[in-house]
Amino acid sequence: MPELAHEFNVIINGQPAPPDLVRNLTEIVVDDSLYLPDMFTLRIHDSDLVWVDAGILSVGTEVEIWATAADQGAQPGASGRLIQGEITALAPNFGVGAPTLTVRGYDRSHRLHRGKKSRSFLQATDSEVAQRIAQAARLRSQVDATPVVHEYLFQDNQTDLEFLQARAQNIGYQVYVKDKTLYFVKRESEQEQGPELEWGRNLRDFRPRLSTMNQVDEVIVRGWDPQRKEEIVSRASESQIAPHVGVAESGAELAQRAFGAAA
Repeated sequence: MPELAHEFNVIINGQPAPPDLVRNLTEIVVDDSLYLPDMFTLRIHDSDLVWVDAGILSVGTEVEIWATAADQGAQPGASGRLIQGEITALAPNFGVGAPTLTVRGYDRSHRLHRGKKSRSFLQATDSEVAQRIAQAARLRSQVDATPVVHEYLFQDNQTDLEFLQARAQNIGYQVYVKDKTLYFVKRESEQEQGPELEWGRNLRDFRPRLSTMNQVDEVIVRGWDPQRKEEIVSRASESQIAPHVGVAESGAELAQRAFGAAA
């Protein structure tokens, strides 16, 4: 049987949502994003105008949404949490039909997206800057220490998350928010095994595409050492973290064999 989520639980401030609220829920949407805050939307039938002014749904309230797959309903611990976030917007709708209330919220990384800033960090490491930004956003922080003390780092009209993502990319780190903690940590070459997806079982639509356009067989990175007054050159001809997709050849090798050139 397909693994379709057929049961859900909404937790508000650590407590299950009231039964009356659950009965009036008409839609739950959770939107996952890699580089933007995850979002949730609850749409509530509110014909008696009970929930539009309910304090339980005030802005800033913590919300968790859990789901259970259809063929795992009988297994204890089979539920999975889809999102933990906080309410950021309330939108009542008084149309021709019954009134509804739309509750929208994001995971706590939205706090790092609230406005672009231009400022300098003086005599600080990247990890110290990440800790300062996390503290200002009222988030816990877990960081891997970075050794280089920068004379200054400039945040140039960027959100806090844009700035941290740029710094993380520059030094081979990754940055993300999980629950109430900001992570600024080294990027692991070996990632944890992800979910297994099978077309026809838990994958509804699958459209793979093989292309040999814009392949490269070597990457050359050049820099300059201002102290030694000499050029820095590094070459890489093979990825160490390329995904295995059942194709023996890399894209560059396939293009080279078929057309005599990688690009």
